[in-house]
Amino acid sequence: MWIMVLTLAAIHISTVLGGDAGIIYGRNGDNLPSPKRVIDFLTEDMNYAISLVRVYDANTEVLEALSGTNLVVTIGVPDEAIAHVAIPGVVQSFVPQAIINLYNSVRKASVDYIYVTTAVGGEVLECSYPPSAGQFANRVDKIMNNLTNYLYNIGSPLLINLYPYHALVSEPQHISLDYALFQSQKPVFTDGDLEYYNLFDAMVDAFVAAMVRVVQKEDVKLVVAETGWPTAGIVSYACTENARIYNLNLRKHAVEKGCTPRKADINLEVYISEMFNENLQPDEFERNLGTFYPNLTEVYQLWR
Repeated sequence: MWIMVLTLAAIHISTVLGGDAGIIYGRNGDNLPSPKRVIDFLTEDMNYAISLVRVYDANTEVLEALSGTNLVVTIGVPDEAIAHVAIPGVVQSFVPQAIINLYNSVRKASVDYIYVTTAVGGEVLECSYPPSAGQFANRVDKIMNNLTNYLYNIGSPLLINLYPYHALVSEPQHISLDYALFQSQKPVFTDGDLEYYNLFDAMVDAFVAAMVRVVQKEDVKLVVAETGWPTAGIVSYACTENARIYNLNLRKHAVEKGCTPRKADINLEVYISEMFNENLQPDEFERNLGTFYPNLTEVYQLWR
């Protein structure tokens, strides 16, 4: 097992031309195969066609299954555990100090290939359109400024969770399905001299703008640590065909292009949610993100 990033998230930084796409391996279900079977499937049956894996906690059984493999692993620190590596206060205030403590521990161990970082969602942005206007919301401005500066100074990426699906459902009058699914054949809008063909790039570049606004430099790093599309739900956009198109085009976009209009050098790395439909998830959206059935056959052709 090659752990490239410890986390409040953790991450492998792509150094090749183009980016890469990995998968999130969640386990909130009562009908899922054992961790050993899952990891054997990824390494033997799939022959490392998926080489990047994100898990949300340091579960012993999962880590034992990963041991000795060549998978690149992103390990999360659950919210309830963050206080143990930080100081008292609300969970949000723990994060920067927890990152500092974890980073110092990693450095003391002389491990140079582990990056310490954290993941945030689109709710931390006050503005995201046009992308160049991206900035952090006032309510989290101080914590995000401190976090962004610290991550920049230690060379770690910010992990972002983003779902064009949610944006489409929230504003169908302003966002087209083709734009959300990477299917627009011409620019949907321009931002200065930058042309945007898909919503994903616009959402990423809004984060880039917010980070650049803080550090006053363009060479910021980020990783899309969570994205996907549901195969079922109460909204008509949630269906297997749309999920297939989104994730297939997303993977192709990351691997073959690996950049956004604003960040040609980003070597974009994305993690697709999720490996399985998790039937114990409380939210219908989260229960229907899987790309594999529990018997390890693909819900739709995506990975090979």
